[in-house]
Amino acid sequence: MRHKSKNTKGYPSQRQLRVSELIKRELAELVLRIEFFDNNFETSSISISEVRCSPDLKIATVYVISIENEKSENFVELLNQHKKEFRYQLGKNLNLKFTPEIRFVKDISIDQMLKTERLIESTKK
Repeated sequence: MRHKSKNTKGYPSQRQLRVSELIKRELAELVLRIEFFDNNFETSSISISEVRCSPDLKIATVYVISIENEKSENFVELLNQHKKEFRYQLGKNLNLKFTPEIRFVKDISIDQMLKTERLIESTKK
């Protein structure tokens, strides 16, 4: 008989959360250290807002925010071009059985929050 997980609501497990946080910290350091960015991106800043791991910890989706919103897509493309290098460095620095595949995506949560705030403000008038 198969053991049923207590986690039936679709929420991440403690293990997923712990590994996601480890990956987030390590990637933040790698983004600062690695010198593959173009001159256009050196003066800009990006932030890793969240990392979500799949239940089997084979895939890590990394959410990226840029202060300069118009360059966010360029950052995501650049990071995805170098995701093999990031995965290699993660494998060296983290003590995990499997190094997850890295997928960088633009974090749109702040944009959605601002849009919602504008809608709420427009209903007050």
